[in-house]
Amino acid sequence: MNLSESVQKNKDLISSKLPSNDVIFFSFTAGNKEAIAVYAESLTDKELLGEQAIKSLAMLNEINSVESAAASLALPECKTLYTLSDAVTKIVEGDAVIFIEGFNCGLSVASKRPSIRAVSEPPTASVLKGPREGFIENVVVNTGLIRQRLKTEFLTVEKLTVGKQSQTLIEIVYLSNVAKQEVV
Repeated sequence: MNLSESVQKNKDLISSKLPSNDVIFFSFTAGNKEAIAVYAESLTDKELLGEQAIKSLAMLNEINSVESAAASLALPECKTLYTLSDAVTKIVEGDAVIFIEGFNCGLSVASKRPSIRAVSEPPTASVLKGPREGFIENVVVNTGLIRQRLKTEFLTVEKLTVGKQSQTLIEIVYLSNVAKQEVV
């Protein structure tokens, strides 16, 4: 289903798909238009969202296009979304989605809150020699640990999303010059 030009209609659509108390709808004025930021409270860095996105949009005098709104944001990851399912996916992944009155799309703003454990020695696997680091729950950090050890162009990372309900990001990591393609 495509998004609407009406902020209120988009709010209603998101509410029907995500009827949860931790999905926050923050209304504000972006330039000369009504706007709303939608995010999952437990996953989103509200300070980053407020300072880098909402404040930037509120300071604009006029918004003529979504592209001009996106260009005003001081964030490296900003994507235009046109469907309800894309907007819902971004919200549950921890990004905020901003809807501006008059535009039939939303702006996905990278505002995930990093909630990770520190990389430390695993308590159940002490070693005498070698690295004293263990994997944690964050797949990006884990990939970084592997890349620190294997500084080779042959290290290949393939990202997949698995699970109908959990939509869990996994990575298949292998050395392309060692692993047989039919096994991978």
